Amino acid sequence: MQRFRFSLCMTALLALATVGCGKSASESAAEKVVESAMAAQGQKADVSIDSDSMKVTTSEGTMSIGEGTKVPDNWPSDVPVYAGVKLVTAFSTPEGAALQGTTTDSAAKVESFYKDQAAKNGWTEDASVKQGEMVSLIYKKEKRVLSVITTRTGSETSVAISLSNQ
Repeated sequence: MQRFRFSLCMTALLALATVGCGKSASESAAEKVVESAMAAQGQKADVSIDSDSMKVTTSEGTMSIGEGTKVPDNWPSDVPVYAGVKLVTAFSTPEGAALQGTTTDSAAKVESFYKDQAAKNGWTEDASVKQGEMVSLIYKKEKRVLSVITTRTGSETSVAISLSNQ
C-alpha cells in the first residue's frame, strides 16, 4: 500500500506539472501518461485531470491532488472537516482516508474546533501533543482512529486529517 501511495503521488505530481489551464489536449495526454505509468506497475487506474486538480481512481481507492480537491463523497459524517481549510490532497481506501490542506486561521482555532467537534461526534481523545508550532490530536471511536495534525508556518496553518481502521 505504501509503494502504491508513493508511486501514485510521484506520478500525480509529474502529471500536474505538465498541465495548464482548462481542459486541453495536454490534460488528456497527461491523463494517459498517468494511466500508462500505473499500468506499468500492474495497477489499472482511471485518471481525470482538469485545470486545478487531478483525481485517480483504482481498485484500491481514490486520490485527488490540487487546488480543486474536495472532500470525498464517502467521507464519514462523524469525522469533522474544518470549514476554513483549502484542501490540496484527499485519498480514501478501504483501510482509511486522509485530507490535507491549509487555512489562514490560527492553529489554536483549528485545534479548538477539533477538540469540540470530535467530542460532539462521539470521539474520545486518546492523545494530545504540542511541540512548538505543531499540534497532534489522536481520537478513537469504536475500531477507528482519527488523527489531526496542525502546523503553523508563516501566515498559514497546515491541517492533516487521517482516519484509519484498527
